Amino acid sequence: MSGNAMKIVVAVVLFVAAGVMLVVLRSEQDAPALAEDAVMQDLVCTDCGHQFQLSYDNLQQALKAAPPVERPTGGSSAGRTRTSGRRPTPISCPQCNENTAFRAAFCKEHSQYYPAQLADGSRGACPDC
Repeated sequence: MSGNAMKIVVAVVLFVAAGVMLVVLRSEQDAPALAEDAVMQDLVCTDCGHQFQLSYDNLQQALKAAPPVERPTGGSSAGRTRTSGRRPTPISCPQCNENTAFRAAFCKEHSQYYPAQLADGSRGACPDC
């Protein structure tokens, strides 16, 4: 290779490396802002049916402020619905002020929100499906 061709190859390699570094560093800086600020969480109240959204940060604050959830202590499992073993933490509904709001899932077929997981730990389902 001639001297000029070698200089062109080195310049292209350096330019590509700088572009890759810029993309990697920029994505690392923007990721927390997107995860915490831009993503809204859908919630639904199981008492009054109110649907609302909270930012990630506000949801985390609401979960920390929520009263502790009673966990099952054991006993017979006969006749019970199988659950994941984890009970979701309910938060206060802004409409009825009861601690009965949970993260919501959306039914595309019926265009409505429903609790993704119920208070007993069982999986939620669209009431119209």
